Amino acid sequence: NTKISLWWTHDLALKRFLPGIAAQAWNMDGILTVSEFHKDQVAEVYGYKKELIHVLRNGVDLDLYKRTISLEKKTGSKTLLYSSRPERGLENLVKPGGIMESLFIADPEIRLVITGYDNTVAGMAPYYQYLDELCQGSPNVTVFPPQGKEALAQIMQGTWLHVYPTEFEEVSCITAMEAQAAGTPILTTPLAALPETLAGAGEVFIPQLTEKGKKPEGIDVDAYVKTILELRDNPEKWGGLRKTALHKAQEYTWEN
Repeated sequence: NTKISLWWTHDLALKRFLPGIAAQAWNMDGILTVSEFHKDQVAEVYGYKKELIHVLRNGVDLDLYKRTISLEKKTGSKTLLYSSRPERGLENLVKPGGIMESLFIADPEIRLVITGYDNTVAGMAPYYQYLDELCQGSPNVTVFPPQGKEALAQIMQGTWLHVYPTEFEEVSCITAMEAQAAGTPILTTPLAALPETLAGAGEVFIPQLTEKGKKPEGIDVDAYVKTILELRDNPEKWGGLRKTALHKAQEYTWEN
């Protein structure tokens, strides 16, 4: 009975969802996506005209990030943070020969903190167990229990770098937005909506590995390690990224 019905979607368009979407399509006056990348992807996979699709971006509560932490404490912590779904890139950090193993050899003081939310679906349980065992066996990795929004914001503000070595197609990435609000530079992949969300932000994009004639795939572990060590040795560059991050965060307000 509504005069206008909008379908808001925040996940990747997948063809297996088509039956459910078709069942409600008769009552849709428009579709809301969370980025231009997402808009194009929904149009391509589901076959809707782009003029029916409108971008309504995600936002973050900047009031959560007003805690004052000294730069000395932030940089001196040498703490990296990973706060995304485990299957979206954690393995690249904690696997044998991964980023954290290489960093432990180069600088044992650099450590990784991992946090997320408690949602282990049955199909992912064996993989999560595997990742947990890798984390427990890593001397420079600490796993925090699930955090509330305020606690997560404080953790983010206290960390030195946000590291997200992902091959997942993010449609927006609120985690990346939160990192900017916390003044924490992010290292990640220039993939899907990440370049759009982080345009002009405090980011370092590290391209995927490529083989001649093939699509980019795989994470360049050596490039991540090299970049982290370079930022350790160049606090002015890190400071510039932090300043840019805080400036960019003003675009992520709910008002915008």
